[in-house]
Order: sequence, then structure tokens, then C-alpha cells
Amino acid sequence: MSGIVIFQMDLWPRVKEQFRPKMLTIDKILVEVTFPNNPKLQTAFKQDPLLYQKLQDKIRAYMTGNVVRNLGNVVNKFDPQAVAAAKIDDMEEMLKILDKFQETAKGYTHSASTMAARQAEKVWMELTRTKAEYRKYKIVAGAKLTAGTAGLATGVGMTVGSTVATVASGGAAAVGTWASLTLGIIGILKSSVGLGKDIYNLAISADTVQKKIIKSLEKLQARYLDIIKGKKVGPGRSKATVMATELNYEAVRTVFGTSQTTISECDRMTGQFHDKLNGIDLKSHELSKKLEKVLTETEKLKKLKPKRIGEIEKLEKTVHKIIEKTIELASKVKDGRKAHKTYTAALAELKARKPNTGWLEKGFGYGWELLLSASDPKDIIVAAVGIATDLSIDASDKVASRVIKQKYKVGKR
Repeated sequence: MSGIVIFQMDLWPRVKEQFRPKMLTIDKILVEVTFPNNPKLQTAFKQDPLLYQKLQDKIRAYMTGNVVRNLGNVVNKFDPQAVAAAKIDDMEEMLKILDKFQETAKGYTHSASTMAARQAEKVWMELTRTKAEYRKYKIVAGAKLTAGTAGLATGVGMTVGSTVATVASGGAAAVGTWASLTLGIIGILKSSVGLGKDIYNLAISADTVQKKIIKSLEKLQARYLDIIKGKKVGPGRSKATVMATELNYEAVRTVFGTSQTTISECDRMTGQFHDKLNGIDLKSHELSKKLEKVLTETEKLKKLKPKRIGEIEKLEKTVHKIIEKTIELASKVKDGRKAHKTYTAALAELKARKPNTGWLEKGFGYGWELLLSASDPKDIIVAAVGIATDLSIDASDKVASRVIKQKYKVGKR
């Protein structure tokens, strides 16, 4: 979500702490509240950090109060049903409950995002009563609540079968049944598809912004080189009558006004580039954690059915390909941060009207068109879901096999 991020938090740990579900879980319920991306408003927040803190505190109180309570009511409705199904090891009923819980949680978060935005606007109006100068900013808040993948608290992702019954009855969790582990892997990978898509979209956007930054800096570079080389000295002046030092500074000072718009726009885009790199970094770490969980679960599968190691290793090989792409992207993000640092330094010199002739003459030397979007993990993740789904079919467990075939439509992808 574009804009100034006022509040961001995963609400699920609060729900879990307050309502203590025995069975149901969601990997995250992420809330993000934003204000319009107004440079003057950003400056106001920097000049008055207390204003920003007051907004955060008020929104946090609302989110961790009203919103968490309502999410807790959703948990209280479905968790006892999940416990009851687990006690009789009813896998089919468990999956139905899981789907209902997921659907209800997502439905509530969709409506809650509207309420969250209105709450943010209400808080802002209250604060403007104390400082009239803030009334000039037209605020239309944005808010997004995203419910992640629903699962069962006995394991990673969707965990069903005899392990569930063991935990629900108060016993110690076993290694896990084949159905429970493979369904858990499918759940993790399905939630990873969206992450892969988000990362790729951020990378495309970062590439687009970077190209615009480079184009703008090239224009500024050409303009200032003309000045420094004496091609544009100014009315009534000539290079022969002006010392080099005076030329470098006075001529720049003369035409600075004509470059101000380009500099400001480039400065804004550089900030966007930085934010998108942060987004890629954050989501890549989240994806890496999920993939690590998959590999942990595949090791358990090998112990359960050594005869199916070949299929398991096929899944692991695909997961490793995703990890390799994530590592490759992390390296590019690192280069992107170097490029961002260079752009920022160049703009600082231009805004100070004392550009360094070294970089103007030579250019930046690195960080040009990183092509972050060259690595797209989404398709490989989808392929991994397919492999995991095929792996989940266990001929020795007819009930589990039938439910999995119906739910994931094996053979109809």
C-alpha cells in the first residue's frame, strides 16, 4: 500500500495471547494504516515526532482493543468445533472447519479495514483541533488487514489426523501422520505463492522507479556539466572573464532554479526506491522462514516413509530452487542499497548547489539498472505446491486420500 505508513502490526499474537485457542491458528493477521504520500505532511511528522506517536498510540489502542476482540469472537466460535473434531480424529470435518474459519477471518478483516481507516481519520481530526496548521492537509486514510493462511496449532500449517487427536486429548504430539505433515507443507507453500507474487511486483516497481531516477540524474548531470565546462555561463558573462572556481559555484547558483523541479522529483523517487527495497527485503525474509519450515517437515516425511524419499527429494530440490532465487535477489537488494546511497549523496550535493565534478564527469559507476525483477519465484512455488499435493496421497489411508483429492483436486491442475 502506497503512502505514509502510520501503523503496522501483526494482530494474531495478541488474539492468541488473549483468547488462547487450543487448535486454530493463522500465520498472521497483518494490519497497515497509511496516510496520503504528501511530502509536506512527511516533513510535519519529522518536525513533530510527538504527533506521529500520538497517532500510532490511538490507532494501536483501537486495533488491539476492538479489532482483536472481534477476531477473538471468530476464534471462540470455531475453536471448540475443531477440538471436538480432533477428539474423534474426523479429518474431513476438521478440514471443513478450517475452511470456514479461514473464510470468516478473511471476511472480517475485509470489513475491519474500512473501520480502521475511518478510525485513523477520526484520530487525525481530534489532533487538528489542537494544531490548526494541520487542518490544511486533506486526509483520506487507507487501511489493509490481511488474514494469512489458517491452520491448526498442533503443527506448521494445516495439521490433521491422529496427531491432532493426541494433542487435543492432552497427550504429547507425535512426529505426525503422513496426511498431517503433507497438508502442513501444502498450507505453507500455498501461503508462499502470494509472497512470491508480492516480491516480484515490488521488484518490477523498484526497477521502474530506478530507471526513472537514472534518467533524471542523467539530465541533471548533462545540465551541470554544461555549466561547469563553461557552455552556459549566463547573460553578460564569458568563460574568459570568470575564474574556474567562481564558474563552478556562481553558474550553478544561477541556473539552480531551473533544476529544482527535477531534483525534488528525483529525491521523491529515491525515497520510493528505498521503500521498495525494504519491502523486498522484509518479504524475502518471511518467505525464507516458510521455506525453512517446509524443509524441516520433509525430513520428518523421510523417516515416516523411506520408500518415498525420491518424491520427497523432488520437492526439496524445487524448494532449494526458490531459496536460490531468494538469495540471488538478496544480493541484488544489497547492490540496490549501494545505488540508493549514491543517488542520495549526489542529490545532496546538487541541493547544496556544490556538485562534485568527479561523479558528474564519470557517472556513478555502478547501480545502473539492477533488474531486480529478473528473479520471479512465483511459478516455482506453484510447481512446489503441485509436487507436495501429489506427495500427500497415501494409498494406505483411504479417508485422507479421498479428502485430499477432493480438496486439492489432484490430477486436475
